[in-house]
Amino acid sequence: IRTLKEHLKMPTAVWRDERAASMRYIARSCWEKGDVSQARDWYLRAITEAPHLREPYIDLAHMLYQREEWEGVLYFTACALAITVRPRSYICEAAAWGSLPYDLRSMAFYRVGAYKEALEAVEKALGFKLFVWQKTYIEHGYFRQYGATTAEILRELLNVSEAPLDYTRKPSSRMQSIYREGLRKIKEKLDGSSELAHHGVEGQKWGV
Repeated sequence: IRTLKEHLKMPTAVWRDERAASMRYIARSCWEKGDVSQARDWYLRAITEAPHLREPYIDLAHMLYQREEWEGVLYFTACALAITVRPRSYICEAAAWGSLPYDLRSMAFYRVGAYKEALEAVEKALGFKLFVWQKTYIEHGYFRQYGATTAEILRELLNVSEAPLDYTRKPSSRMQSIYREGLRKIKEKLDGSSELAHHGVEGQKWGV
């Protein structure tokens, strides 16, 4: 944190994108230290410094996701998605331009009871449309048909309030093995190159 703050004091540190990146790293460090107030403050400073970048918005949205502040997640992911021109610089990170914003939104929508919007965000994260019956199953837990496994997996992944899935033991059957493999593939798709796992979310829901 001290080194990054020294960078911000340098007379030559005038490129807003790079200054915002230093602020984000300070915020992330504060978060890891348990200083939520400072982390939030530095993320907001990063947004103010470079409002044309998605990354500060997504970082703050992710922190709010971990704090279960769902309205904040929806607000800051919406701000990020409103930015449609991707900068061509090393500051730009793939996660902010992949499925991660939609993944965070799907979880937040689901937790506030906006199931229709949650499923729309899931579809954008996955890159394909769900069948109507699959949406019904995810929301209500019934109506089996072709593709039921996909719907079951998505319902499990969205229910983050439930106990973590313990997949440390070997599957007891071939069908269970197929189900786990399907879950892993869909989870990786939603994570956006495992970005959520990188931020430590994996252990909150999936004990794998």
